[in-house]
Amino acid sequence: MTDVRLVATNTDTGSLVPVASNASGQLAVQSPKIEKVPNDLDVEGDLKVSGSAEFKGTVLSGDIADDNSTSYARLRPTDGVTTYNTTSTATDKVYKSFSNVGGSLAETISFTASGSAEFKGRLKTEADGSQGQAAQGFVVKDSTNNATMFAVNGDGAVRIGGSVDSQAANINLESNGSASFKGNVAATTGTAICSMNAEVGQLYVRTTTSAAIQIQDASNDNNILLNGNGSALFKSDVVVGSRSKSWMLVEQGGLCHMVEQTRIADDLVNTADLVNTADDLVNTAVDNPYPKLRDVFQELNLIEQALSEVMSVLRLSPPAGWPVWDGSDETQ
Repeated sequence: MTDVRLVATNTDTGSLVPVASNASGQLAVQSPKIEKVPNDLDVEGDLKVSGSAEFKGTVLSGDIADDNSTSYARLRPTDGVTTYNTTSTATDKVYKSFSNVGGSLAETISFTASGSAEFKGRLKTEADGSQGQAAQGFVVKDSTNNATMFAVNGDGAVRIGGSVDSQAANINLESNGSASFKGNVAATTGTAICSMNAEVGQLYVRTTTSAAIQIQDASNDNNILLNGNGSALFKSDVVVGSRSKSWMLVEQGGLCHMVEQTRIADDLVNTADLVNTADDLVNTAVDNPYPKLRDVFQELNLIEQALSEVMSVLRLSPPAGWPVWDGSDETQ
Protein backbone atom coordinates (compact mmCIF):
# COMPACT_ATOMS: atom_id res chain seq x y z
CA MET A 1 0.00 0.00 0.00
CA THR A 2 1.32 3.36 -0.98
CA ASP A 3 2.38 5.51 2.00
CA VAL A 4 0.23 8.61 1.96
CA ARG A 5 0.90 11.39 4.36
CA LEU A 6 -1.07 14.53 5.03
CA VAL A 7 0.94 17.69 5.31
CA ALA A 8 0.10 21.29 5.96
CA THR A 9 1.88 24.57 5.36
CA ASN A 10 3.34 26.40 8.32
CA THR A 11 2.05 29.92 7.95
CA ASP A 12 5.06 31.35 9.79
CA THR A 13 7.84 29.65 7.73
CA GLY A 14 6.05 28.43 4.60
CA SER A 15 7.42 24.92 5.04
CA LEU A 16 5.38 21.74 4.90
CA VAL A 17 4.78 19.94 8.19
CA PRO A 18 3.08 16.55 8.73
CA VAL A 19 -0.41 16.46 10.20
CA ALA A 20 -0.90 13.84 12.92
CA SER A 21 -3.79 11.39 12.89
CA ASN A 22 -4.92 8.45 15.03
CA ALA A 23 -5.19 4.79 14.00
CA SER A 24 -8.63 5.37 12.53
CA GLY A 25 -7.37 8.12 10.30
CA GLN A 26 -8.95 10.92 12.31
CA LEU A 27 -7.01 14.12 12.59
CA ALA A 28 -5.47 14.65 16.00
CA VAL A 29 -6.03 18.26 16.95
CA GLN A 30 -5.52 20.20 20.18
CA SER A 31 -8.35 22.05 21.93
CA PRO A 32 -8.25 25.69 20.90
CA LYS A 33 -7.13 28.20 23.51
CA ILE A 34 -8.45 31.69 23.14
CA GLU A 35 -6.04 34.11 24.70
CA LYS A 36 -7.98 37.26 23.90
CA VAL A 37 -10.90 38.30 21.76
CA PRO A 38 -10.12 41.78 20.44
CA ASN A 39 -13.67 42.50 19.30
CA ASP A 40 -17.20 41.82 20.54
CA LEU A 41 -18.15 38.15 20.70
CA ASP A 42 -21.68 37.22 19.70
CA VAL A 43 -22.66 33.61 20.36
CA GLU A 44 -26.02 32.54 18.94
CA GLY A 45 -26.02 29.12 20.60
CA ASP A 46 -25.16 27.97 24.09
CA LEU A 47 -21.82 28.92 25.61
CA LYS A 48 -20.33 26.60 28.21
CA VAL A 49 -17.21 27.59 30.04
CA SER A 50 -15.60 24.83 32.10
CA GLY A 51 -12.97 27.11 33.60
CA SER A 52 -13.12 30.51 35.25
CA ALA A 53 -14.22 33.71 33.54
CA GLU A 54 -13.42 37.33 34.13
CA PHE A 55 -15.48 40.24 32.92
CA LYS A 56 -14.35 43.84 33.16
CA GLY A 57 -17.67 45.19 31.99
CA THR A 58 -21.37 44.47 32.45
CA VAL A 59 -22.84 40.96 32.44
CA LEU A 60 -26.48 40.89 31.37
CA SER A 61 -28.98 38.07 31.34
CA GLY A 62 -32.15 38.99 29.47
CA ASP A 63 -32.98 42.21 27.72
CA ILE A 64 -33.45 45.66 29.21
CA ALA A 65 -36.45 47.25 27.53
CA ASP A 66 -37.26 50.96 27.67
CA ASP A 67 -40.84 50.17 28.68
CA ASN A 68 -39.74 47.67 31.37
CA SER A 69 -41.55 44.89 29.55
CA THR A 70 -38.82 42.27 29.97
CA SER A 71 -37.20 40.63 32.96
CA TYR A 72 -33.44 40.70 33.38
CA ALA A 73 -30.53 40.27 35.73
CA ARG A 74 -27.50 42.52 35.44
CA LEU A 75 -24.08 42.52 37.04
CA ARG A 76 -21.81 45.51 36.63
CA PRO A 77 -19.01 47.15 38.63
CA THR A 78 -20.80 50.45 39.25
CA ASP A 79 -23.91 49.27 41.10
CA GLY A 80 -23.46 45.54 41.69
CA VAL A 81 -26.34 43.13 41.03
CA THR A 82 -29.64 44.39 39.63
CA THR A 83 -32.65 42.19 38.97
CA TYR A 84 -35.97 43.14 37.45
CA ASN A 85 -39.06 40.96 37.25
CA THR A 86 -42.08 41.91 35.17
CA THR A 87 -44.34 39.97 37.53
CA SER A 88 -47.27 41.76 39.15
CA THR A 89 -47.34 39.31 42.06
CA ALA A 90 -45.63 40.70 45.16
CA THR A 91 -44.60 37.27 46.43
CA ASP A 92 -42.74 36.27 43.28
CA LYS A 93 -39.03 35.90 43.96
CA VAL A 94 -36.40 37.94 42.15
CA TYR A 95 -33.43 36.39 43.94
CA LYS A 96 -32.86 32.95 45.43
CA SER A 97 -29.89 31.28 47.07
CA PHE A 98 -29.59 27.56 47.78
CA SER A 99 -27.44 25.37 49.99
CA ASN A 100 -26.76 21.65 50.25
CA VAL A 101 -26.03 21.73 53.99
CA GLY A 102 -27.36 18.57 55.57
CA GLY A 103 -27.29 16.64 52.31
CA SER A 104 -30.44 18.11 50.76
CA LEU A 105 -30.86 21.08 48.45
CA ALA A 106 -32.77 23.84 50.23
CA GLU A 107 -33.49 27.51 49.60
CA THR A 108 -31.71 29.63 52.21
CA ILE A 109 -32.13 33.25 51.03
CA SER A 110 -34.86 34.80 48.90
CA PHE A 111 -35.93 38.31 47.89
CA THR A 112 -39.43 38.95 46.57
CA ALA A 113 -40.71 41.49 44.06
CA SER A 114 -42.35 43.48 46.87
CA GLY A 115 -39.00 44.01 48.61
CA SER A 116 -39.38 41.49 51.41
CA ALA A 117 -36.61 39.06 52.25
CA GLU A 118 -36.35 35.69 53.94
CA PHE A 119 -33.28 34.22 55.58
CA LYS A 120 -33.22 30.63 56.85
CA GLY A 121 -30.10 31.32 58.90
CA ARG A 122 -28.91 34.06 61.24
CA LEU A 123 -28.60 37.62 59.94
CA LYS A 124 -25.36 39.26 61.08
CA THR A 125 -24.46 42.92 60.73
CA GLU A 126 -21.42 44.76 62.00
CA ALA A 127 -21.13 48.46 62.72
CA ASP A 128 -18.44 50.46 61.00
CA GLY A 129 -15.78 51.18 63.64
CA SER A 130 -15.04 54.56 62.06
CA GLN A 131 -18.55 55.71 63.05
CA GLY A 132 -18.15 54.83 66.70
CA GLN A 133 -19.50 51.87 68.64
CA ALA A 134 -23.04 53.25 68.60
CA ALA A 135 -23.25 53.12 64.80
CA GLN A 136 -26.45 51.54 63.50
CA GLY A 137 -25.98 47.92 62.54
CA PHE A 138 -29.48 47.32 61.20
CA VAL A 139 -32.29 49.73 60.30
CA VAL A 140 -35.84 49.61 58.95
CA LYS A 141 -37.10 52.68 57.08
CA ASP A 142 -40.61 54.03 56.56
CA SER A 143 -41.39 53.83 52.85
CA THR A 144 -43.41 57.08 52.92
CA ASN A 145 -40.86 59.50 54.43
CA ASN A 146 -37.68 57.40 54.65
CA ALA A 147 -37.61 57.89 58.42
CA THR A 148 -35.96 55.20 60.54
CA MET A 149 -38.60 53.26 62.47
CA PHE A 150 -36.45 50.45 63.88
CA ALA A 151 -32.71 50.33 64.51
CA VAL A 152 -30.25 47.98 66.17
CA ASN A 153 -27.09 49.88 67.06
CA GLY A 154 -23.59 48.54 67.05
CA ASP A 155 -23.53 48.53 70.88
CA GLY A 156 -26.58 46.25 71.06
CA ALA A 157 -29.15 48.96 71.85
CA VAL A 158 -32.52 48.85 70.08
CA ARG A 159 -34.55 51.92 69.05
CA ILE A 160 -38.19 51.62 67.98
CA GLY A 161 -40.67 54.23 66.72
CA GLY A 162 -40.78 57.95 67.26
CA SER A 163 -37.83 59.94 65.94
CA VAL A 164 -35.07 57.35 65.85
CA ASP A 165 -32.87 59.46 63.58
CA SER A 166 -32.89 62.36 66.07
CA GLN A 167 -32.26 60.14 69.13
CA ALA A 168 -35.86 60.46 70.34
CA ALA A 169 -37.26 56.96 69.90
CA ASN A 170 -40.51 55.90 71.59
CA ILE A 171 -38.97 52.66 72.87
CA ASN A 172 -35.35 52.32 73.97
CA LEU A 173 -33.94 48.91 74.86
CA GLU A 174 -30.41 49.22 76.22
CA SER A 175 -27.73 46.54 76.12
CA ASN A 176 -27.30 46.78 79.91
CA GLY A 177 -30.84 45.49 80.44
CA SER A 178 -32.61 48.80 81.06
CA ALA A 179 -35.53 50.02 78.96
CA SER A 180 -37.70 53.11 78.57
CA PHE A 181 -41.13 53.50 77.01
CA LYS A 182 -42.79 56.79 76.10
CA GLY A 183 -46.24 55.23 75.99
CA ASN A 184 -48.27 52.86 78.12
CA VAL A 185 -46.98 49.40 79.01
CA ALA A 186 -49.36 46.50 79.58
CA ALA A 187 -49.05 42.77 80.22
CA THR A 188 -52.15 40.60 80.31
CA THR A 189 -53.33 37.02 80.04
CA GLY A 190 -56.87 38.17 79.31
CA THR A 191 -57.96 37.93 82.94
CA ALA A 192 -54.97 39.17 84.92
CA ILE A 193 -53.67 42.61 83.92
CA CYS A 194 -50.64 44.65 84.89
CA SER A 195 -50.33 48.00 83.14
CA MET A 196 -48.53 51.31 83.53
CA ASN A 197 -50.23 54.39 82.12
CA ALA A 198 -47.61 57.01 81.33
CA GLU A 199 -50.17 59.70 80.51
CA VAL A 200 -51.62 59.87 84.03
CA GLY A 201 -48.83 58.13 85.96
CA GLN A 202 -50.99 55.17 86.98
CA LEU A 203 -50.10 51.59 87.87
CA TYR A 204 -53.03 49.21 87.42
CA VAL A 205 -53.08 45.60 88.58
CA ARG A 206 -55.92 43.09 88.31
CA THR A 207 -54.87 39.81 89.81
CA THR A 208 -56.33 36.32 89.94
CA THR A 209 -54.29 35.47 93.06
CA SER A 210 -54.10 36.98 96.55
CA ALA A 211 -50.75 38.73 96.02
CA ALA A 212 -51.10 41.62 93.58
CA ILE A 213 -47.82 43.48 94.10
CA GLN A 214 -44.74 41.97 95.72
CA ILE A 215 -41.52 43.82 96.54
CA GLN A 216 -38.87 41.38 97.73
CA ASP A 217 -35.35 41.53 99.10
CA ALA A 218 -32.31 39.54 97.94
CA SER A 219 -33.58 36.50 99.88
CA ASN A 220 -36.92 36.56 98.00
CA ASP A 221 -38.76 37.57 101.17
CA ASN A 222 -41.66 39.99 100.79
CA ASN A 223 -40.80 43.38 102.24
CA ILE A 224 -43.98 44.87 100.81
CA LEU A 225 -47.02 42.84 99.86
CA LEU A 226 -50.19 44.40 98.46
CA ASN A 227 -53.00 41.88 98.19
CA GLY A 228 -55.90 41.87 95.82
CA ASN A 229 -58.38 41.90 98.73
CA GLY A 230 -57.08 45.28 99.90
CA SER A 231 -54.82 44.10 102.72
CA ALA A 232 -51.14 44.97 102.84
CA LEU A 233 -47.98 43.83 104.59
CA PHE A 234 -45.01 46.08 105.37
CA LYS A 235 -41.92 44.71 107.09
CA SER A 236 -40.67 48.14 108.07
CA ASP A 237 -42.25 51.35 109.35
CA VAL A 238 -45.13 52.94 107.51
CA VAL A 239 -44.78 56.69 107.04
CA VAL A 240 -47.84 58.90 106.51
CA GLY A 241 -47.65 62.49 105.34
CA SER A 242 -50.02 64.99 106.97
CA ARG A 243 -49.94 68.76 107.47
CA SER A 244 -46.48 69.16 105.95
CA LYS A 245 -45.01 66.57 108.31
CA SER A 246 -44.14 62.89 108.15
CA TRP A 247 -45.63 60.55 110.75
CA MET A 248 -44.52 57.00 111.55
CA LEU A 249 -46.84 54.23 112.66
CA VAL A 250 -45.02 52.55 115.55
CA GLU A 251 -46.22 49.62 117.69
CA GLN A 252 -45.67 49.49 121.43
CA GLY A 253 -47.47 47.34 123.96
CA GLY A 254 -49.92 46.10 121.39
CA LEU A 255 -50.99 49.60 120.41
CA CYS A 256 -50.21 51.55 117.25
CA HIS A 257 -48.74 55.01 117.84
CA MET A 258 -48.41 57.76 115.27
CA VAL A 259 -45.30 59.80 115.99
CA GLU A 260 -43.63 62.55 114.04
CA GLN A 261 -40.72 61.34 111.95
CA THR A 262 -37.57 63.45 112.09
CA ARG A 263 -34.79 63.09 109.59
CA ILE A 264 -31.36 64.54 109.07
CA ALA A 265 -31.74 67.71 107.02
CA ASP A 266 -30.59 67.62 103.39
CA ASP A 267 -29.40 64.04 103.74
CA LEU A 268 -30.88 61.87 101.00
CA VAL A 269 -28.86 58.80 101.95
CA ASN A 270 -28.99 58.54 105.75
CA THR A 271 -32.70 58.69 106.60
CA ALA A 272 -32.38 57.31 110.15
CA ASP A 273 -34.54 59.04 112.72
CA LEU A 274 -32.74 61.39 115.06
CA VAL A 275 -32.64 60.33 118.71
CA ASN A 276 -32.13 63.14 121.21
CA THR A 277 -33.65 61.76 124.41
CA ALA A 278 -31.96 62.52 127.72
CA ASP A 279 -31.85 58.89 128.83
CA ASP A 280 -30.29 57.73 125.57
CA LEU A 281 -26.65 57.28 126.55
CA VAL A 282 -25.57 55.72 123.26
CA ASN A 283 -27.55 58.07 121.03
CA THR A 284 -27.42 55.91 117.90
CA ALA A 285 -30.20 54.99 115.55
CA VAL A 286 -29.26 51.32 115.89
CA ASP A 287 -29.73 51.18 119.69
CA ASN A 288 -32.72 53.48 119.85
CA PRO A 289 -34.27 54.00 116.40
CA TYR A 290 -37.54 55.58 117.59
CA PRO A 291 -38.49 58.53 119.78
CA LYS A 292 -39.44 57.65 123.35
CA LEU A 293 -43.12 56.65 123.34
CA ARG A 294 -45.75 56.94 126.05
CA ASP A 295 -46.69 53.69 127.76
CA VAL A 296 -50.44 53.96 127.40
CA PHE A 297 -51.21 50.84 129.44
CA GLN A 298 -49.02 51.99 132.31
CA GLU A 299 -50.70 55.37 132.25
CA LEU A 300 -54.14 53.73 132.30
CA ASN A 301 -53.11 51.64 135.29
CA LEU A 302 -51.97 54.77 137.11
CA ILE A 303 -55.22 56.51 136.26
CA GLU A 304 -57.22 53.53 137.53
CA GLN A 305 -55.19 53.45 140.76
CA ALA A 306 -55.64 57.19 141.31
CA LEU A 307 -59.33 56.95 140.55
CA SER A 308 -59.72 54.15 143.07
CA GLU A 309 -58.08 56.33 145.72
CA VAL A 310 -60.40 59.20 144.88
CA MET A 311 -63.42 56.91 145.08
CA SER A 312 -62.23 55.63 148.43
CA VAL A 313 -61.94 59.15 149.79
CA LEU A 314 -65.37 60.00 148.41
CA ARG A 315 -66.70 56.80 149.95
CA LEU A 316 -67.96 55.57 146.63
CA SER A 317 -68.28 51.90 145.80
CA PRO A 318 -65.83 50.41 143.33
CA PRO A 319 -67.17 49.20 140.00
CA ALA A 320 -70.73 48.06 140.19
CA GLY A 321 -72.33 51.14 138.83
CA TRP A 322 -70.43 53.87 140.72
CA PRO A 323 -73.45 55.43 142.57
CA VAL A 324 -73.56 59.19 142.64
CA TRP A 325 -72.80 60.82 146.01
CA ASP A 326 -75.79 62.69 147.28
CA GLY A 327 -73.79 64.92 149.65
CA SER A 328 -74.82 63.21 152.89
CA ASP A 329 -72.39 62.16 155.64
CA GLU A 330 -73.66 58.60 155.64
CA THR A 331 -70.88 56.07 155.33
CA GLN A 332 -71.38 53.63 152.47
